[in-house]
Amino acid sequence: MMLKFSRSIYLYLLLFIHANAQAMLFDSHTMRDYCQQYENLISLQDNVDHYQAGLCIGYISSNVELMSYSEQLCQRDQLNIDNVIEGFIAKANENPLAVSAIQVVVEVLETMHGCE
Repeated sequence: MMLKFSRSIYLYLLLFIHANAQAMLFDSHTMRDYCQQYENLISLQDNVDHYQAGLCIGYISSNVELMSYSEQLCQRDQLNIDNVIEGFIAKANENPLAVSAIQVVVEVLETMHGCE
């Protein structure tokens, strides 16, 4: 059984997460490390932590879906999750301080596919 929610609920949830970014589930540096494991996985390297790679792809993908439902993403069909992960790693590396991972994900998605 799949529940359907209105787009306003998704938007509210996203705004709630933004407003409470201090109470972070993952910080940007931890998620960056997980996403580096994902990049190692797709480049077929040895000694990859599959759990961390899975956390990365799941976290990023779920935020993409959440932003899609809230109509914050344009050209959703052209979005490449691997490019988003690369952008996330680059953005997380720019900031020496760890911030909320969702804050970085949203910034990357708005830069790459945000509606103007």
